[in-house]
Order: sequence, then C-alpha cells, then structure tokens
Amino acid sequence: MSVRIDKINQLLKKEIANILQKDLNDRRLVFVSITHVETTKDLRQCKVYFSILEGDKEEILNILNKAKGYIRYLMGKRIKIKVLPQIRFYIDDSIERGFKIDQIFEKLHEKDKKDNIGE
Repeated sequence: MSVRIDKINQLLKKEIANILQKDLNDRRLVFVSITHVETTKDLRQCKVYFSILEGDKEEILNILNKAKGYIRYLMGKRIKIKVLPQIRFYIDDSIERGFKIDQIFEKLHEKDKKDNIGE
C-alpha cells in the first residue's frame, strides 16, 4: 500500500473517531473504538472497522450505518482531499478471536501440565 493511502487511512481513522466521540449524541457509541481503516486506491470506498467494549455489535453497526452520511458530511467539512470516500462500517472481531485463541492455548497448556504430572 502506498504511503499516501496509509496517511489518508490514518487521517480518516482519527477524524471518524473524533466525530463518534464528540459530534454524535448517542450514548451507545461511547465504547466504540475505530480499529482500522482501509481505503481503495481510487479513494472512492473506505472500510471502517470498529470494536466495542460493551453493547450489541449489530445494533452499533446499524447506528453507524444510519449515521454514515452525516459522518461523511462532517468529514467533508474538516478534511480537504480531492475525493472523500464512501464509508462502510464493519465489526472488527479480531480482539475476540485473539482472546479465544489465548483461551485455547491456556487450556492446552493446562492439559499438558496435567499429563506430565500424571506420568
């Protein structure tokens, strides 16, 4: 990926996070974190990944999708780039997957300890 796209991704990530925290008056978005942004090379589309500490992920996804036009409008006022991408939100479950993998490794490690003690 190009340096330019990386910079735009970081800028969009920061701005979207600021908008969620400061401009949208929805208490359900308090625990939402923008984890990753992927913009296409032509800057027409932008995938925004988020995670939450509390709440229903699908409900938050619906809220964000309903607000994406307003979010894009605010971004257009604050960010000066030639093409402002269309936004699509996605649930980032990588933290949960990592936690589940850690649990599996922990269980295997405990089983291994028990097997070694029994010998």
